Amino acid sequence: RQRQMCIRDRLDIIKQENERLRSLLASPLRSELKKMVAEILSVDSDPFSHQIVINRGASDGVYEGQPVIDALGVVGQILHVGQTTSRVILITDISHAVPVRVQRNGLRLLAAGSGQIDRLNHNFVSQSADIKAGDILVTSGLGGKYPEGYPVSTVSFVNNDEAREFVRVYSTPIAQIDRLRYLLLLSNEKPVSIFAPKSKPIKDNSKVSESKNTSTPEGTN
Repeated sequence: RQRQMCIRDRLDIIKQENERLRSLLASPLRSELKKMVAEILSVDSDPFSHQIVINRGASDGVYEGQPVIDALGVVGQILHVGQTTSRVILITDISHAVPVRVQRNGLRLLAAGSGQIDRLNHNFVSQSADIKAGDILVTSGLGGKYPEGYPVSTVSFVNNDEAREFVRVYSTPIAQIDRLRYLLLLSNEKPVSIFAPKSKPIKDNSKVSESKNTSTPEGTN
């Protein structure tokens, strides 16, 4: 009976993994963009450094600055490329920023990482800006790093204090930043293979042997 329970548990896990992959591959993409599935190998333990390591590298055609999404929205971009693994900087990292626009009216903003997994900051928003809680922010396509029109975040806080020069605006990432497992890497080039070889299980707080590239990539702040 215990063996049957173990088998049932394993089947449930496999079923969940298949559902995640199906959802990821069903993500709407612009027709000219190619996609490549990647799996997370490790997550940085530094609370101020929101970075992860994936099982795709130069041998798969990965390149620095490549956009990364999940089934719901933008996750980040490739920061450093090794031969078989790569490091991804998440949109919530304090050194990262992505140009966005309000889907409702086209208002352009900059979504900057706050160092908190559930918040993005939007600085220098004028008092006259037409923005409100619940607005969906999508990539604007400016800067050339992220394709235009992909969901980034939902406005969660707007403080119109007339004593301040600018409005305080926060938003919540649409991608499930704290529950990532599989990701899609986007490019204009056809990938070597959509799927990567079977990788080792996820390990939190681990570091890869490849040294971090501390320089800020183009398209980050």
